[in-house]
Amino acid sequence: MNDEIDRLSNLPDDLIHRILSFLGIKCAIKLSALSSRWRYIWTLMPYLDFSVKNFAGSTSLSKFVTNFLSRRNNLVEVVSIKLHCYRDFSPGSLRQIMIYASSHNIQQLDIVYFLSDSIKFPLPLIRSESLKHLSFKKEPESRYSNNCKRSVLALTSTLELPALATLYLHDTTLCCDGNEDINSDTNIGLFSKCANLKTLTLKSCKVTGLNRLNICHPLLSNLTVEDVQGSFNDVNVVAPQLKNLTIDNGLKKYQYLISAPGLVSLLYKGHHCLDLSTDGIHLLEKADLCVTGNASALKIVCLFQHLQSVKFLTLNLEIVEILSSHVKLISSQVSPFANLKCLHIYPVKKPSEVQNAVKMSTKVEDYLLDNSPNATFRMVSREEIEDKENTKRAPRLMENLRVKLKHEKKKTEKRIRKVEDQLQYGESMISVKRCWQGLNREIEDGKRTTEDIVGDLMQIKNIVTKLPPSKRDGMQPCFSSLCAMADIVVKRIMDLVKILCDMKESQLSGYFYELSALSESSP
Repeated sequence: MNDEIDRLSNLPDDLIHRILSFLGIKCAIKLSALSSRWRYIWTLMPYLDFSVKNFAGSTSLSKFVTNFLSRRNNLVEVVSIKLHCYRDFSPGSLRQIMIYASSHNIQQLDIVYFLSDSIKFPLPLIRSESLKHLSFKKEPESRYSNNCKRSVLALTSTLELPALATLYLHDTTLCCDGNEDINSDTNIGLFSKCANLKTLTLKSCKVTGLNRLNICHPLLSNLTVEDVQGSFNDVNVVAPQLKNLTIDNGLKKYQYLISAPGLVSLLYKGHHCLDLSTDGIHLLEKADLCVTGNASALKIVCLFQHLQSVKFLTLNLEIVEILSSHVKLISSQVSPFANLKCLHIYPVKKPSEVQNAVKMSTKVEDYLLDNSPNATFRMVSREEIEDKENTKRAPRLMENLRVKLKHEKKKTEKRIRKVEDQLQYGESMISVKRCWQGLNREIEDGKRTTEDIVGDLMQIKNIVTKLPPSKRDGMQPCFSSLCAMADIVVKRIMDLVKILCDMKESQLSGYFYELSALSESSP
């Protein structure tokens, strides 16, 4: 290869833009100093990524956004914008991004936010005719978590995003504009004019102004409704192309009216049993049901009637225990599952969380499997789940403690060397009170550290002793090594306390000697 050939600069602009999109805008701007070929590359980039993580703070990011957009080549369309901002990000800069995006035929917009004030998306973006993918997510972990209010995304029946295919809304309030009849069963829904919507995710959202949440889309293929709150009691889904439906109600209780004849996969999790009403689900392949509360056995049986075509069924053990407590109810019932290929049962609660465990009745097993004699059946016990979790948890805790011990040993050794140097070269006289204060602080720190180490070892031991003998024996050498290391660290902590005691004794002796000498010199 000829080293003098700049192969990177000879690439076409669109490929260079794609490469730079992984490096970030700030890096792209710095590369403008390479040569005349790179001088204006950043002004032509169609992929824009504004992340507060690359700046000193949101204020700095706001200024950068304003300067960048004012200098970018306005003749070039924007393919995607990613914005990650915190609470001090300027609302004006947010609006500027929205307007700029909608005026440059943006196709994808991803926002990760943590803002202290309620905000609204400006209408220029909401009426975009080019936007295909919109994601609005709240930062899951942030130092601003205690001060953040719910953001407000005002969506009405007049909302039009004709090209939108994917919509992800997290921790957002969806507001009805009041022009619809909120009591009407024929309400066409908040996103009804997003004609090409195929994937919709509503997570931790609040819906206001509606008595029924309607999700009606002819092309919708994937729908996730997770922890959605509001004054409504019903969720009406009309989606003839819907394939995958995920519902997580948490502690809420809603009735779901589902018109989705092509549904293939259903995943449900909630405190209450899924209250489902359908006009037929005949192509269902997979159903995963998890009920965490003390649900009604009758409702569970009714739910199964809607899922008769399922081939792969997963239930949490608590559902089976509820049915096992109501054997009379299912004794006269015919098994609803004629196409079942696999039945998997797993627990949600740990053994310590269950007061009165109920064994799976043979009649319940017959009820689930009688019409599918060739189906494979696997039931995982709570003990198996706990063993699996402990097998992963124990090595992780041991490694964390090992790192902690290394750090503590290094810190203690450094402190001992410092004290020994002080003893070697001597110190000026200090007060008796200060002597005891310093010693007490070191003793308290050593006591606290020792208690933490012993507590960590006891926690690990309690976990390891619960494991099966084969796995426990495999972890024994590591645990023994950890105990030996802990013994060394604690002994060094004790050595430090001893050295400090000797030091204080020496200082006090000197103090008393001076007192004595002063006494002798007095008349």
